[in-house]
Amino acid sequence: SGGILFGKSAYRLHGMASITKLMTALLALESQPDWENKVQIEAEDQVGGSSAPLWTGEKVSMRDLFYSMLVPSANNAAHAISRSVAGSAYSFVEKMNQKAQLLGLGATRFRDPSGLSSGNLSTPYEIARLTQLALKHPEILDAASQPEYNLYSIAANRKTLKNTNRLLKSDNNIIAGKTGHTYAAGYNLSVKALTDSGREVIISVVGAPTRQASFDDVLFLAHTIN
Repeated sequence: SGGILFGKSAYRLHGMASITKLMTALLALESQPDWENKVQIEAEDQVGGSSAPLWTGEKVSMRDLFYSMLVPSANNAAHAISRSVAGSAYSFVEKMNQKAQLLGLGATRFRDPSGLSSGNLSTPYEIARLTQLALKHPEILDAASQPEYNLYSIAANRKTLKNTNRLLKSDNNIIAGKTGHTYAAGYNLSVKALTDSGREVIISVVGAPTRQASFDDVLFLAHTIN
C-alpha cells in the first residue's frame, strides 16, 4: 500500500552502497535489453570491490551481467551494464538521477552505477520505495531472489556466484532483496518479505555495524510486524 508501518530515522540521508544497483537494474530494463547481447568487459569496468570473475576483453551476455550485478553484487557487471545502456558510466549516472526525480525520490542522488561512491545517498524511506518499485519488475524480482547463479566465463570457466543476501536460504519469509556495504555506509539491506501473518512488506535497514546485524534487524521486523 505504501503506508509506513514502522520507521526510525526514516528521512535521514545515508550512504546507499550497493542498493544503488536496484536503480541500475531499473534503467537496464528500460533500455529493453537483448539478454543474449554480448557486452565486452573494459578496463574501466574493473572498479574493485565485489566483482564477478570476468577478464577485461571478454564478452559476456547481458543476462549474465544482470544476474552477476544483483546476486553477488558485482561492481564490474554494474559498470559494464551502464556503458552498454548509456555509452559511459557518467551518462548513465545522469539518467539515474533523472529517474530518481521522476520516481519522486527527491532526496536520492547517485555518483556511480555500482554504489562504491560515498556520494550515492538516500534515506531509509526512499530506499524502501526504490526497492518496492524495482521488485515489481519480474526480471529484477527473479534475480534478487536467487540464492546463487552459475556464471560461465573465461576467467572462471564455471563459477557458482553466491547471493550476498544469505537470508534467501535461511528464512522463508524473505522473498527478495539487495544488500549494500561500504566502510562509510556500514551494512545496508532492503528486502521484500512476508510477515508471519502473510502481509507483504518492504523492510530497509541502513548503517548496521555488521552484515549479521542487518540480517537480525530485518528478521526481527519481518517476524514482529503484523
